[in-house]
Amino acid sequence: MKISIKPRRRSRLAPLLVGKSSPTASLYFENACQGWLADGRVKKISPTVFASETTQLVFRHDAGVPAGFSRPKTLYFMDDYWHTDQNLPWQYRQKTKLLEHRAARFYMQSADWVGVSSENLHALLRQEYPDKTTGVLHPFWSEPLADFNHFDQQTLNICFLGARSHAGDLTLILPAIRAVLNQFPKAEFTLSKTHRLPADLATHKRVKHIPQMGWQEYRKWVVKQRFHIALYPLQKGPFNAARSTSKMIEHAIVGAACLYSAHWPNGAGRGIPVGDGPLDWVQILCQIAGDRGLLEQMARANSAVALRENRLETQRAVWQNLLFPK
Repeated sequence: MKISIKPRRRSRLAPLLVGKSSPTASLYFENACQGWLADGRVKKISPTVFASETTQLVFRHDAGVPAGFSRPKTLYFMDDYWHTDQNLPWQYRQKTKLLEHRAARFYMQSADWVGVSSENLHALLRQEYPDKTTGVLHPFWSEPLADFNHFDQQTLNICFLGARSHAGDLTLILPAIRAVLNQFPKAEFTLSKTHRLPADLATHKRVKHIPQMGWQEYRKWVVKQRFHIALYPLQKGPFNAARSTSKMIEHAIVGAACLYSAHWPNGAGRGIPVGDGPLDWVQILCQIAGDRGLLEQMARANSAVALRENRLETQRAVWQNLLFPK
């Protein structure tokens, strides 16, 4: 029986690095299993740790868990590449080094079951821990997918919804954004305020900034938004290669046609794949931006895939079997 769920030599800074809520816990457990939390069969111990009478469920890390808390059985879930990737921003690398990487090393060895969010991650997990009981779990967004009424508008709303870990990916699309803003007077581009832009784009009247907000506030914001095109550029590297399909479902929530990096393995059927260079993004984005019919067709295609995959029942069945086996 395990005495403590805290990883050995956990950083003292860990509790200072986490928010009040966890996107991972929401997308891979809370959204689908809210009924168990409501009736008390599962209790929320911290933003990333939940527990039934016999089992503790840890998402990414256990920062914020009360000292001495334990359950006989442990389930661990990780939705990102758990080794260092130099392509990621320095600040993000330091945060994951102090928090998620330490937790992943501990729990992937000690947990009774380990889950991950993509086939690429699962292949790596099986290679590193061949004797571990493992599984793949896909995200579930509880927010409704958009209709397509916004394609009747005259504006052209383009977005990049990547957060901190996507800072390096933004460089792939900056020339494309300049080009589309120059060629299409009704085009607008929206991205997070946390991203640094060159001066010409930072002060551009048709570049809009998403304010900084927590996860729950962001969920309330994103469900009200509508975009015609969503950009998903990914620099080559193990972290990006292992990304889940969550962002594509998010793009369906805002009703967007998707452009994504062609080397990412999970994009098939969701939009148009784009080559690895900035000029590839310029060419494709400017080519499709003026074709409203094509954009709506692409948005509908991504939405159809999201409807098939974004299933509450599929995710909850996995947790039912793990938490409450017959």
